[in-house]
Amino acid sequence: MSQQFNTDKLFALLNDDYLTQDFHRWFTRLKILGIAAEDAFQRCFESRQEFRSLMNYRITTFAEVTVVRELNQLVSGFSHAYVPALYLSCKDIGPGFYIEHGFSSIVFAKKIGSNFHLNQCVTIGAGKKGIPQIGDNVSIHCNSVVISGIRVGNNSKVAAGAVVVDGVPDNCVVASPKAVIISR
Repeated sequence: MSQQFNTDKLFALLNDDYLTQDFHRWFTRLKILGIAAEDAFQRCFESRQEFRSLMNYRITTFAEVTVVRELNQLVSGFSHAYVPALYLSCKDIGPGFYIEHGFSSIVFAKKIGSNFHLNQCVTIGAGKKGIPQIGDNVSIHCNSVVISGIRVGNNSKVAAGAVVVDGVPDNCVVASPKAVIISR
């Protein structure tokens, strides 16, 4: 897309601390180096629907309705403006949020700390004991399920395909057992 937009205006409209940390994490992850910040922002905004989805989340969480309209005008030229079936239902997602693919993911949490990494086909949601809380520097990988009123501790990883229904302490990696044959 060749449409130019005012990145300064977007930065001013958002919570500076969160956007700065989100922005830094995305460009560190994508290894876009040696590019002026405004050009890097535009490049990522144009090429990554995950990034546009995050900007949409931040704007709808922190900004006024007029800003939401302005963002929707910016993305109107993209055939896939946002990640399909990515549902973010959490009022408190810390800065440095990185979405890798992210499609078919549901995030319904009490709170998510800073530097959260989300992959595709993840479900974070309510269970009999409430809604989960996610600590800082946590990554949850594809096809994982985290449910109930548990806490996933700081600096922890939930491996692909894991089903987490009990709390996870800080500094842990959790995975579900390998599939086994139960019938022949």
